[in-house]
Amino acid sequence: MKTKRGFQLYTGMWLLAVLLLVVMLLWNVGDARIINYSGLVRGATQRLVKEEMNGKPDDELVVRLDGIIYDLRTGKGDYGLAKNNDKQFQKQLSQLNEIWGEIKAQIDSVRSGNTSDERLYDLSQQHFEMADRLVLQAEKNSNHKLISFISVYFLILFLSIIVFLIVNKRNQKKLETATYTDKLTGLQNRTGFENAATNLLRQQSKSKFVIVAFDIDNFKVINDSVGYIQGDELLRSLALTLKNRKDENYLCARLDADDFILLAKAKDSLIPELQDILEHTTKAQGFLEPFGDVGFTYGAYQIQNNTELIKTIMDKAQMAHKAAKAAANQSLVWYDEHLLEKLTQEHRLKEQLQHALVNQEFELYLQPRVELSEQQIVGSEALVRWELPGQGTLYPDSFIPLFEENGSIANLDFYMLRKVCSYLHSRQQQGKELFPVSVNFSRVTLYQQAFYETFHSIVEEYKIPHDCIEIEVTESAFNDIADIVLKMLNKLDEEGFPIAMDDFGSGYSNMNLLGRLPLQIIKLDKVFLQEADTHDRVKGIIICAVELAHTMGVQIVCEGAESGQHVNFLQEIGCDFAQGYYFTKPIPQKAFDQKYPSFKKRIPLPPRRMTRSGISMVPNWEKRSKRMFEEVLAETYPGFLSLRNEQHQIVYLNQNFRDWIAKYTDVDPLGRTNIELAAIVPDNVADTFMQCHDGSLDLQKDQTNRAGVKKLLEFKGAAGTEEPSQYFDALKYWVTLDGAKYIFTVAYDVTELYQEDMFNLQNALTDSLTGAQNRRYFETHSEQFYGHYAAVFDLDHFKAVNDLEGHIMGDKVLRDFVNFIREQVPGVMAMIRLGGDEFLAIFQIGETAESILESLKQARTRYEAARIQHSNLSFSMGIGLLGEQIDASLGELDQLMYQDKQRNRK
Repeated sequence: MKTKRGFQLYTGMWLLAVLLLVVMLLWNVGDARIINYSGLVRGATQRLVKEEMNGKPDDELVVRLDGIIYDLRTGKGDYGLAKNNDKQFQKQLSQLNEIWGEIKAQIDSVRSGNTSDERLYDLSQQHFEMADRLVLQAEKNSNHKLISFISVYFLILFLSIIVFLIVNKRNQKKLETATYTDKLTGLQNRTGFENAATNLLRQQSKSKFVIVAFDIDNFKVINDSVGYIQGDELLRSLALTLKNRKDENYLCARLDADDFILLAKAKDSLIPELQDILEHTTKAQGFLEPFGDVGFTYGAYQIQNNTELIKTIMDKAQMAHKAAKAAANQSLVWYDEHLLEKLTQEHRLKEQLQHALVNQEFELYLQPRVELSEQQIVGSEALVRWELPGQGTLYPDSFIPLFEENGSIANLDFYMLRKVCSYLHSRQQQGKELFPVSVNFSRVTLYQQAFYETFHSIVEEYKIPHDCIEIEVTESAFNDIADIVLKMLNKLDEEGFPIAMDDFGSGYSNMNLLGRLPLQIIKLDKVFLQEADTHDRVKGIIICAVELAHTMGVQIVCEGAESGQHVNFLQEIGCDFAQGYYFTKPIPQKAFDQKYPSFKKRIPLPPRRMTRSGISMVPNWEKRSKRMFEEVLAETYPGFLSLRNEQHQIVYLNQNFRDWIAKYTDVDPLGRTNIELAAIVPDNVADTFMQCHDGSLDLQKDQTNRAGVKKLLEFKGAAGTEEPSQYFDALKYWVTLDGAKYIFTVAYDVTELYQEDMFNLQNALTDSLTGAQNRRYFETHSEQFYGHYAAVFDLDHFKAVNDLEGHIMGDKVLRDFVNFIREQVPGVMAMIRLGGDEFLAIFQIGETAESILESLKQARTRYEAARIQHSNLSFSMGIGLLGEQIDASLGELDQLMYQDKQRNRK
């Protein structure tokens, strides 16, 4: 809008100048005619007098001269002359007109013979002189006008240039402000900080400076809890506090999200003062009270050489900041020799990872799992150690993050699986008893497309019994687990591979998800036992965790048992297993075999069992589901059966149905187990009930209602979630008993069929290469995206990656891009691959075009920096609102994206 107003201003000024020029030219033409006709009056009068004196009267010329003089005086004659309003010109013209009147009177006298020619001649000479002065006056007036108009024209031209320069300078300043200033906080952005810091360090070349990178701890949690508006308000408040600091040798910028950087002169109190003002600012924000003390993490570097590249200086501060984020007990880390040595060591280790895998430098360590009731070792956990030549043994904390960072953690996971299988296979060959070994798998490994096939190929290669390989996954890896991965874990569970959740309680478990996972073992994080030593309430949490596991029908292992008190406590509360230094620390497999030469015969894990709650037999659902289930059945249905895997199984018996069985059969349901009760209904419901009664039972199907009552019963999961935890296809039968009519329901559990349908549907709507949704998904769900902002992406220089590095690398780039947008850009609710290297991101309602554009620009900067080794990869984008005409909306987004692509090429 401002650009448009500026254009209008410039255009108006130039049009005014052109208009004045045209007027000036037109007036100049008019003045030239006045001069010409004034000269004509002078010459024509002389001619007329001469002819009269020679006896040749010319009345036509007299009339013509009358007309010209009249036109010059009034501007209203037949000759189209403009009136010259100059007073001197009009005065002289009036005098000339008087002489002309005398000349005409004298001509009449000459013609009548009443006078001589002498007087006429004198008047003509006097007229000539006055006409000559009139011509000169007209020329003078014309020149004066011309000079005035030229002066005004150039004045306007000069003023327009001045206005243009002023406005242009102001726009340039605004552009620089927009280029170098963070839009949200008003602080400098990365580019502005780099320029200003370079100048400051150059000007103060002999002064000592400190650069500090810092961010807000758990800012994402704050954003997710109170919303992005409040989160932005917090960032603005912090920025205002930082800007208000009065110091000439001080710079501060917001780099991205909640990442800030500060440059100031070195002094001992700099960091404490910064911590104080930031803490004071956060405490003043009332909406942060539920979060307690909001902390910050700092990385600092005292600049040694002010001529060092500012990017290098910033990198050092950010490396220190990253190290502080990774440290559990440090909020401030300085970039110094120790940190440099650590980073150098990590770099060396990164370079040796693949070499170490090939040379089998990673060794298998085992830590026993102890069954607490008899304190016998019944299994172990596989752990990894790196025996690095010349440096000794390295623990996982020093190299596992490096595998995760370079994306090769799956190689290590499968390496360890092969180590475990080889170890168990050697025990088989030696005739030793096998035992279960838990093998850790990362989230990245689970999400590999070939995980199931690779896992099976290794286990089958060594012919290891399935119940000896326990698949252990951390609790955090189960969060937001994909349906395809859940389906795979269910399949592995059915094949007899135990599934264990590691570090239970260390994250934020979704209780509904916990009920859906095919778990047989829960491993309680060791931090609980450590905290229980000082906080009695933590013991209550451990007791609840044990009861929860048993209610779910799974076994529980408590890690971190380091004392006899720990073991006694766990035995008292009925914990199944323990693991920890009290028994032994992880030891190499050879030492493990020597220490534990024999094991009892392995007893396979029992099948999933149901637990008693009062007098009802209920499956492993959450209490909320159980209550809903009981409310549905209490009034209407006397009984409920389930048919699963071609075997009848009673999953619920209410009191009415129990009483009925007790009355009309010799079975005591309260004393029977679930399996024994299932034997009552082996094949055919009607035949079974006839056998259970002496013949008076009238069991008949209501043919008229059978089709109408067949439906899908969905029993919702815990905490109001919309995801069903169990699906049933039910058939109702009318049962007449002693004249009373009962409804008896045989329910077929179709959960597996439903999940299979959902799995097939998910596959149909998912892009198999990247894991993003596909175009069919977008077309199927397009109505729900109306009114949402969306962004179309196209990868720049992607063809060069395919051509130079191969399609395998190209496919990885596409997968990484999907994950990058999901992780780095806030508000993305769906990521869709439209085809090739073109993607569509749909944003949640509430996101604005400005915030999306800012987030994507920042994301593009990070993406380009991180992928500079891949043919300078970048992406172009077009952002807009999705309308009801979805194809038209996509077309508009494509146009915007191609405009962005052209700009990038300039």
